[in-house]
Amino acid sequence: MVSEIIPVFSRKVIFGYPMVVAASIAIGFLAMTVPGPTTFRGWHGRPPEFRLRGVTMLIAIPTGIKIFNWVATMYGGRIRFATPMLFACAFLFSSSAPASPASSSRWCPSTGSSRLHFVVAHFHFVLVGSLIFTIFGAIYYWFPKAPAAS
Repeated sequence: MVSEIIPVFSRKVIFGYPMVVAASIAIGFLAMTVPGPTTFRGWHGRPPEFRLRGVTMLIAIPTGIKIFNWVATMYGGRIRFATPMLFACAFLFSSSAPASPASSSRWCPSTGSSRLHFVVAHFHFVLVGSLIFTIFGAIYYWFPKAPAAS
């Protein structure tokens, strides 16, 4: 949805379209390899933690490629800040917000808290916040194009 909105309101062709497609496929593939049960059970031992951390770091690469391409599309364009574009810009900000300093904390035996809390919070912040901005932008973009019910 964002790959459709940004080029239209930047009045430019999307920058690096083949890379956007490849990055989307890579994100889809890597998202299927994230150890979901580990997230709900907690980390039991080193291998699941390393695997989750590794996939999380790997998924950042195609995500960064897509964000770079969206920003490069806007660069030098004649941007029109209509409502869908404002939602797309809010999506870019919320999906690329810096990580919290809490991510570097270790598991605390006295409180039982761990990085798992940060991972779950970050996942929901990015998923829910970014998804809502994207859906609202898509509604404002496509709703006027929908045929009227008679």
